[in-house]
Amino acid sequence: MNKTVLVNKHEWNRVRQKIINAFKKTGDKHLILVDYGFGNSGRNVRQPYNEWVYNEADINKAKIVWARSLGKASDQELLEYFKDRRIWILSTDQVKLISKK
Repeated sequence: MNKTVLVNKHEWNRVRQKIINAFKKTGDKHLILVDYGFGNSGRNVRQPYNEWVYNEADINKAKIVWARSLGKASDQELLEYFKDRRIWILSTDQVKLISKK
């Protein structure tokens, strides 16, 4: 079953930090695929200064890995590489976080 957590898209930086704080407390490893999506205008709604995806220097040891969703084939490669992690999809156009397992 998917879990959806709604967040305020105007406070993306605070929301990102809250996600980090909450996930680090679990002791699990996480992979968050960020889907920047498209707004009602049909244009990509990603703002260059609202960058969700950046990681620790040693990505393989990081508790949380952030990655851009680039489509099923590319995403599948990430899922296989990080198979020991809990998978999340962060949709920024609707600003929601969905658990995939």
